[in-house]
Amino acid sequence: MKTQKTTTKEINAASIARISDKSGKFLGYLVKSNSSENYYQVTWNESASRYECNCVATCKCCHIKAVEQAQKARIEASRREEKRAAFVAMYDPCLVA
Repeated sequence: MKTQKTTTKEINAASIARISDKSGKFLGYLVKSNSSENYYQVTWNESASRYECNCVATCKCCHIKAVEQAQKARIEASRREEKRAAFVAMYDPCLVA
Protein backbone atom coordinates (compact mmCIF):
# COMPACT_ATOMS: atom_id res chain seq x y z
CA MET A 1 0.00 0.00 0.00
CA LYS A 2 1.34 3.41 -0.99
CA THR A 3 1.60 6.09 1.61
CA GLN A 4 0.84 9.57 0.45
CA LYS A 5 2.39 12.61 2.03
CA THR A 6 -0.11 15.40 2.50
CA THR A 7 0.94 18.97 1.96
CA THR A 8 -0.51 21.96 3.73
CA LYS A 9 -2.00 24.53 1.42
CA GLU A 10 -1.79 27.37 3.93
CA ILE A 11 0.22 28.41 6.94
CA ASN A 12 -1.48 27.41 10.22
CA ALA A 13 -0.01 30.07 12.50
CA ALA A 14 1.67 32.57 10.26
CA SER A 15 4.97 33.94 11.42
CA ILE A 16 6.12 36.30 8.72
CA ALA A 17 9.06 38.63 9.22
CA ARG A 18 10.20 41.32 6.79
CA ILE A 19 13.98 41.21 6.31
CA SER A 20 16.32 43.95 5.21
CA ASP A 21 20.05 44.51 5.06
CA LYS A 22 22.04 46.89 7.29
CA SER A 23 21.33 49.83 4.99
CA GLY A 24 17.58 49.23 5.30
CA LYS A 25 17.11 47.83 1.79
CA PHE A 26 14.17 45.40 1.79
CA LEU A 27 15.28 41.85 0.92
CA GLY A 28 12.19 39.70 1.40
CA TYR A 29 10.35 37.72 4.05
CA LEU A 30 11.03 34.84 6.42
CA VAL A 31 8.04 32.50 6.83
CA LYS A 32 7.98 29.79 9.50
CA SER A 33 7.28 26.23 8.41
CA ASN A 34 4.11 24.46 9.61
CA SER A 35 5.88 21.16 10.15
CA SER A 36 9.24 22.13 11.61
CA GLU A 37 11.23 24.92 13.23
CA ASN A 38 12.60 25.95 9.82
CA TYR A 39 12.04 29.33 8.21
CA TYR A 40 11.82 29.80 4.45
CA GLN A 41 12.90 32.90 2.59
CA VAL A 42 10.38 34.40 0.18
CA THR A 43 11.75 37.04 -2.18
CA TRP A 44 10.38 39.02 -5.11
CA ASN A 45 11.91 38.13 -8.49
CA GLU A 46 11.74 41.39 -10.41
CA SER A 47 12.50 39.90 -13.83
CA ALA A 48 9.84 37.17 -13.47
CA SER A 49 7.40 39.48 -11.62
CA ARG A 50 6.63 36.88 -8.96
CA TYR A 51 7.54 35.73 -5.48
CA GLU A 52 9.97 32.82 -5.08
CA CYS A 53 10.56 30.61 -2.06
CA ASN A 54 13.57 28.50 -1.12
CA CYS A 55 11.44 25.54 0.05
CA VAL A 56 11.27 22.31 -1.97
CA ALA A 57 7.88 23.03 -3.57
CA THR A 58 7.93 23.30 -7.35
CA CYS A 59 4.83 25.48 -7.62
CA LYS A 60 3.24 28.31 -5.62
CA CYS A 61 3.73 27.15 -2.02
CA CYS A 62 1.95 28.05 1.21
CA HIS A 63 4.84 30.33 2.19
CA ILE A 64 4.31 32.51 -0.89
CA LYS A 65 0.54 32.49 -0.32
CA ALA A 66 1.09 33.64 3.28
CA VAL A 67 3.28 36.54 2.10
CA GLU A 68 0.74 37.54 -0.55
CA GLN A 69 -2.04 37.47 2.04
CA ALA A 70 0.04 39.59 4.45
CA GLN A 71 0.85 42.07 1.68
CA LYS A 72 -2.83 42.37 0.77
CA ALA A 73 -3.69 43.04 4.42
CA ARG A 74 -0.95 45.71 4.68
CA ILE A 75 -2.24 47.47 1.54
CA GLU A 76 -5.84 47.38 2.77
CA ALA A 77 -4.80 48.75 6.19
CA SER A 78 -2.83 51.53 4.51
CA ARG A 79 -5.83 52.48 2.35
CA ARG A 80 -8.12 52.52 5.39
CA GLU A 81 -5.67 54.79 7.22
CA GLU A 82 -5.48 57.15 4.22
CA LYS A 83 -9.29 57.34 4.07
CA ARG A 84 -9.48 57.98 7.83
CA ALA A 85 -6.87 60.74 7.62
CA ALA A 86 -8.70 62.36 4.68
CA PHE A 87 -11.99 62.23 6.60
CA VAL A 88 -10.40 63.80 9.69
CA ALA A 89 -8.71 66.48 7.58
CA MET A 90 -12.00 67.33 5.89
CA TYR A 91 -13.89 67.80 9.17
CA ASP A 92 -11.15 69.02 11.52
CA PRO A 93 -7.90 70.17 9.89
CA CYS A 94 -6.44 70.87 13.35
CA LEU A 95 -6.35 67.12 14.12
CA VAL A 96 -4.14 66.19 11.16
CA ALA A 97 -0.61 65.48 12.28
